[in-house]
Amino acid sequence: MTELEQRQQMLILLVEDREDDVILFKRALRVAGITNPVFAVRDGAMAARYLAGVGPFRNQSEFPLPGLMVLDLKMPGMSGFELLCWVREQPGLHCLRTIILTSSDDADDVVEATQIGANAFVTKPAEFSGYIELARIVGDHWVLESACPQSVRPGAGAFPG
Repeated sequence: MTELEQRQQMLILLVEDREDDVILFKRALRVAGITNPVFAVRDGAMAARYLAGVGPFRNQSEFPLPGLMVLDLKMPGMSGFELLCWVREQPGLHCLRTIILTSSDDADDVVEATQIGANAFVTKPAEFSGYIELARIVGDHWVLESACPQSVRPGAGAFPG
């Protein structure tokens, strides 16, 4: 398998608590021709369990590490900020490419997310056409062109909480 084919098979982990936004994101990827698998989780704690490979996410062939995480900030329980902090503290995950996709356009949120280590910050589009454009950017840059060393699961001992 070529490097391009490997990147096109790379999992995208979508951390989003709103079902409507999950549907819009997945649909926009399809319309944009992005065929990467997407696995969605509803909150930061579930995303941390996924990334650590604990609980229902123990089977690594069924739940592979993502090459890209798309992360909402405002979620119940563990927020996107808290999850991003945890990810950046994990030696095997510190370079996991992460795009913040949020309804917030607060400049302080942009600064904080960038300081913690977000690779990009995008405000959720108001129109579906904006989601399609976002999907094209994800496909063109984050999936096809960006390189990142292989991530390694931190293990159950690193799981927060």
